[in-house]
Amino acid sequence: MAADVEVKQSGVWLVPPRDPVAALVIELVEPLLEGEGFSLVHLEYRGGNKAKLRVFVDRAGRRADAGDDGLGVTINDLTALTRLLSDSLDVADPVPSNYELEVSSPGLDRPLARRCDFEAVVGQLLSVKTSTKFEGRRRFNGELVRVEDEAVALRVDGQDVSVPADLIAKANLEYRPPARRAGSRRSRSR
Repeated sequence: MAADVEVKQSGVWLVPPRDPVAALVIELVEPLLEGEGFSLVHLEYRGGNKAKLRVFVDRAGRRADAGDDGLGVTINDLTALTRLLSDSLDVADPVPSNYELEVSSPGLDRPLARRCDFEAVVGQLLSVKTSTKFEGRRRFNGELVRVEDEAVALRVDGQDVSVPADLIAKANLEYRPPARRAGSRRSRSR
């Protein structure tokens, strides 16, 4: 069973935890991360024979639209946080089987969780997957037009589609590299 869990962090949940193990892990790790100056961006838990727990972190207070501002999470941060979370999770033992722990930065295709994360990226491209079919499909790629009370509105193929928050299984920024300036040339190694 896989669960993508969107987390509450300095904002309102758009998608509540769906898995009791993931919800418990969130309760345990969120205060630990905050105590170290980081925030929980997203958590994925997949149980079974090859159980995996993925924890996405960022510096506390860093907005979803920050991009590559040089103030993100470093490899040293991830190493220290992995040790901290591993030790704490070993003691609390919230996962019912052996599992692999992965602690990562959110990356350029940042998962979106909180209402404020979505609001910070209005006008940008998103990839949204739903848990069940909605309007004949489960994947929506388009520009985020607005954040509604219980939905996100995307412009998909020229049409606005309001995807209900309770159907969202996963939402990510769609990274698009900046356009090259006219007349600029790529340097080539010889």
